[in-house]
Amino acid sequence: MSSRIGFVAAPLALALSLPVLALDLSGVTDIEYSALQMLIESEQRAAEAGIERWLVGLNPGVLEVVRHAGFDQRLGRERMLFDAHKAIERYQEQKTDGAAALPEAG
Repeated sequence: MSSRIGFVAAPLALALSLPVLALDLSGVTDIEYSALQMLIESEQRAAEAGIERWLVGLNPGVLEVVRHAGFDQRLGRERMLFDAHKAIERYQEQKTDGAAALPEAG
């Protein structure tokens, strides 16, 4: 099922020009290596399209698999968030910081 989510969500994020696609995995208690490989590959495609992929709410077992595969190093701590509330806060901060960096018109 997780692979279906990635195949649906990524094109939708691209079509809507979303800069971030946060996947809330808090309901996932275990992840197979093949599903993780699909996440890794889809993250690369998303990055090429200018979309950041965030993983949210990783349970201990899933986090262990992500770390074992080295995917945590690829994402970095800033793209692995504790829960959906933290992801929303981070996105709002990022959006605010980006708006502040834009030049003023006139």
